[in-house]
Amino acid sequence: MVLSTIVIAGGVGLLAVLTVLIGQARAQEAAWRGIARERRELGDWERELIAAAEGRGCPACRLRAEEDER
Repeated sequence: MVLSTIVIAGGVGLLAVLTVLIGQARAQEAAWRGIARERRELGDWERELIAAAEGRGCPACRLRAEEDER
């Protein structure tokens, strides 16, 4: 009787630990997904800035390029 109670308590404890670990793993995965999404957005923004700096849409950049040519 005592042994079965210990085994059951140990099993419940193990399940509790596994639940916490799985929750932490899911939270970490969600955090990594958020970081990846931010990096993609920053990459898109960086490409837009580069395109603008190359003179395709940025009036100030075009003026600066024209001044450099003089």
